[in-house]
Amino acid sequence: METTDIAQQEIIYTVSRLNNEVRFILEEAFPYVWVEGEVSNFAAPNSGHWYFSLKDSSAQVRCAMFRASQRG
Repeated sequence: METTDIAQQEIIYTVSRLNNEVRFILEEAFPYVWVEGEVSNFAAPNSGHWYFSLKDSSAQVRCAMFRASQRG
């Protein structure tokens, strides 16, 4: 009996395509999500955007809030 390996096709993603694919997967899995954590590394440059990390005892998520999304 002859066996053959299933050839895996190598796919090379552009940065844009990777971001779009991941965004689609996350938005499908988590349409609305609230995240609780400690804010750290907050920066508010002249652009008006906010950059910060949300962290807990074992992980962190780097975040950006763009000027148009901010309230008051």
